[in-house]
Amino acid sequence: MLDTPALTAFVAVVDSGSAHAAARRLGLSQAALSRRLQRLEASLGIKLFVRAGRGLALSEQGSLLLPKVRAHLEGLSGVLKSVRDTVRYGVPSVTLGCLPTLCTSVLPQALAAVNKRHPDIRLRIHDLSATEIRQNIADGSADVAITYLGIEERGFSQQAIIEEPMVLVVAKGHDLARQTHLPWRALSGLDLIGIGPQSGLRRLLEDARPIIGFDLNWRHEVQHITTALQLVASGYAVTVAPLLALQGRMGENLHPIRLGEVPLNRRLGSLWRAGERLAPEAEAVRRAIAAALRTELALRMKTLI
Repeated sequence: MLDTPALTAFVAVVDSGSAHAAARRLGLSQAALSRRLQRLEASLGIKLFVRAGRGLALSEQGSLLLPKVRAHLEGLSGVLKSVRDTVRYGVPSVTLGCLPTLCTSVLPQALAAVNKRHPDIRLRIHDLSATEIRQNIADGSADVAITYLGIEERGFSQQAIIEEPMVLVVAKGHDLARQTHLPWRALSGLDLIGIGPQSGLRRLLEDARPIIGFDLNWRHEVQHITTALQLVASGYAVTVAPLLALQGRMGENLHPIRLGEVPLNRRLGSLWRAGERLAPEAEAVRRAIAAALRTELALRMKTLI
């Protein structure tokens, strides 16, 4: 069984900087705190801390364990808060993981539809990367997510919603802005803005090398697609992005170009923990976003000549 008090003590020592400060923060004696840490070390068979002068420093094993313990405690805290909210306010709550680009494009209209049918739902939104979203679902800190779907993995249930085409995005004043369709080879000499190598979008494009035929030239790198598109709009460079990422006022300054003889698509869908049935409120949110995604994609596809 997971020893939550001991895990809490472990994180408190790291965050407080000393066992003395952690004990005071938790309202424990130092002896009680030490017993919790010793219990955790004994159960794991590792040393969590090593002496560093007069203080403590994380051991190598402790450093590896820390992010997973934080994720577990945050997930547990989120579940408990959801239960407390339901009891306190008498209304259900839903925690949704969602890609940032979708939060600003399809989420508002979807939530407006949900609010009409379920006006009492309390919603928490985690606008995160696909990798972070999967972690949120795995550790229980999110109920359901709308995200990029890759290869099916154990531990998750998923349902595809749309296949969204990847497009070359240039500023409207760019030389290529007159083009409506380009083969992949046209990107061979272009300097592209890429998203960080851990992103689902970057992995999708790199896994598509057999289709593209060569390695794309990621001359620049950012961590979020919205940053890349802002740089493209300024005329700094160009990028390859999913069609639905072009939204709002920024999208007015951008020109999407279809790529390849056969489109390269990003599959978007809903994700939740395997073996669990979504609560009716979470299912209502999932269905509303799915409908909004289909509507928005149909509208955007009409802009591709």
